[in-house]
Amino acid sequence: MSAYRSFVVGENNGAVSGEITIRNSRDLPPGDVLIKVKYSSLNYFDALAMAGDKEISGRYPHTPGMDAAGVVLESSCADFHPGDEVVVAGCGLGIDIPGGFGEYVRVPAECVLPLPTGLTMKACMTVGSDGLAAALAVMNLMAAGGRSGNDSAVVSGAVSGMGCIALALLSKCGFRVTAVVKDTADADFAKTVGAAEVVSCEKFTDMGAGSMLPDKYAVGVDTLGGGVLSSIIRSLKKSGSVAVCSAMVSDELAVSLRPLVLRGVNILGINAADCPAALRKESWHRLAGEWYLKVLPMLCTEISLMELPEYGERFLKGEIKGRIVINHEL
Repeated sequence: MSAYRSFVVGENNGAVSGEITIRNSRDLPPGDVLIKVKYSSLNYFDALAMAGDKEISGRYPHTPGMDAAGVVLESSCADFHPGDEVVVAGCGLGIDIPGGFGEYVRVPAECVLPLPTGLTMKACMTVGSDGLAAALAVMNLMAAGGRSGNDSAVVSGAVSGMGCIALALLSKCGFRVTAVVKDTADADFAKTVGAAEVVSCEKFTDMGAGSMLPDKYAVGVDTLGGGVLSSIIRSLKKSGSVAVCSAMVSDELAVSLRPLVLRGVNILGINAADCPAALRKESWHRLAGEWYLKVLPMLCTEISLMELPEYGERFLKGEIKGRIVINHEL
């Protein structure tokens, strides 16, 4: 058994805080596969957990980190052997069990997937749970009738970790994508990822107060919630759909039912953390194959575990573009 570094969130007299501390792998909970983590990533729910959001995990001490990529050290499952390169994304990691912000994780075998052919461990963590949510969003939009071929799409929070991958995927699938961003200073980044048009959140939510707006978008991916999501719903074309992946600005929604009734629009909820194993496998297969994104390296900011507290704070302030990947060997 080995001592290792881990970012641990604890509670003291009602005050919650996190710090990097030394743990021992023998203290990890039971599980089928012990993994030496090489890379992990910072997602929205990870940042909330780091800040002490008890709705994410109210049990302390706790190690966040929904994603991990690394090498199997021990396995009681015939599907995995020491030395195998593997990836874990969601499946309760960092929520129900100590997560990828530690240098070791022990998880149930059903949470583990072989490293997808065509993706490195770093690339997998550049995708991470945020990227899986984006891929699931696009898959659900297509299943609901969304079609490419120069049709229009909209992505909110389009330079965030989840939004930028959704933007890149929709662009790759042939949609003309409008990127909704907090600050139009990020327009160049959004256009490099694949946006045809960039609009500020303020302008996008100030398009009118009617129950329906001009029908502009065939599909949408929303990561912000609130007024932005309302504007997307009211702007969808007939039989259009919006995939709701997160609520980084507001988890409230006030909108007329008229777009649903008169235009037949669909609101699709996306949950990557607990999606069935078959869907996780299909998502990774697509992201490593037909949906491989050449822009992945550009989306990745690589940091050390020691830098994680700073980036967690910056994440919640909306200061981060793209995806944050933690290299545990730095």
